[in-house]
Amino acid sequence: MMSSKRPIARKYRLAQTAAGDVIMLSELANKMLMRASKRAETSYHDLAKATRIPVNTLHVYAQRLEQAGLIKREKRMVNSRVHTVITAVPGVLINIPVRRV
Repeated sequence: MMSSKRPIARKYRLAQTAAGDVIMLSELANKMLMRASKRAETSYHDLAKATRIPVNTLHVYAQRLEQAGLIKREKRMVNSRVHTVITAVPGVLINIPVRRV
């Protein structure tokens, strides 16, 4: 028995990397990628605030999404402090429409 009231198909989304690989994203990863794609660059703090995902969880998802080729993480110096900024890789398609059979 499923404990969730939402069907499994609604919990996952598909994204396509610039290289053409199709990747299944969880709800949280999709939320993070959607937010990152709407801005030129964003920080972990801004992402946590906007998505209500804990920063520790964002670190894990950012690492996975970067390995998959969906986002880039870069370190920047701001006021003598190092900040990590996250940007979506150009050419990434999010929420690919899927036909159910």
